[in-house]
Amino acid sequence: MDAELLSLVKNIREDIDHGASYLSREAVATLGFVAQTSKAKNQQQLLNEFTETANLLIDARPSMMAIQNMVQALSQKVYQKAEIDITLDELKSSISSMSKQSIEDSLIASERVSRLASQLVEDNDIVMSCSYSATIIQALKLAKISGRCFSVVLAESHTRNGSNYGGVTAKELDSLGIACQVIADTYIQYHILQSSKIIVGIDTIIANGSIVNGKPSYVLATEAKQAGIPFIAIGEASKLDRHGYFNRQSNLEVGFEVIPAELITAIITEQGRVSPERIDEVCEILDRIL
Repeated sequence: MDAELLSLVKNIREDIDHGASYLSREAVATLGFVAQTSKAKNQQQLLNEFTETANLLIDARPSMMAIQNMVQALSQKVYQKAEIDITLDELKSSISSMSKQSIEDSLIASERVSRLASQLVEDNDIVMSCSYSATIIQALKLAKISGRCFSVVLAESHTRNGSNYGGVTAKELDSLGIACQVIADTYIQYHILQSSKIIVGIDTIIANGSIVNGKPSYVLATEAKQAGIPFIAIGEASKLDRHGYFNRQSNLEVGFEVIPAELITAIITEQGRVSPERIDEVCEILDRIL
């Protein structure tokens, strides 16, 4: 495989600065790059390169279902296109175009989720969150633009590699003029009692209504349940594990954890708000449109 392609896959595998939405779009862009740079002499060689790269991308971040879903959806469209009597150059052009369309669709879905989530934020709210989510940052930005007055408390979300996702999020919120405070993960129990709602991002929505997200999401969810505070998870439907992949997966990436459905008040995707026990309704919608 081309060294530049391997480097792109490696960047996705080792990226600790971005969330699942961004990385899934990077994965699709990488497949578009295959078509743009391939030296294949026929369609089969191109498809082999495409498939090899797709498999590496799927394996790169197993805790981020959006990567697998978006890569597989694009792969299916590519193979359907290849069955038509078209030239090699036409197939390359189609792959590039479909990759760009997939990215655009993802951005639209992310914006829709952010707009829906922004409506959760009310005047005088103290919103608590953890880990890093560009979708949450955008939702809070939209709530701020709408004129609502609120503040945010962020768990430090300290990781073994030295990252402080709460601090990264705080810098972005501060640049937007949103009042925020970063607390040590060990102080969650105290601060959660002062919060009005918990909003976290999503790396994967499991088919049983549970989610996967960065630590310490489980602690936040547990404390929120005990305190009777809403715990709401937001993310695009592309993060939904419609086929039970996580039921078969034994290990999560370091820094990720499962939050059981019974701890989650609601899940918001671009399809709207749904309770965890009714996530199958979103599955049905996706089965019709994908």
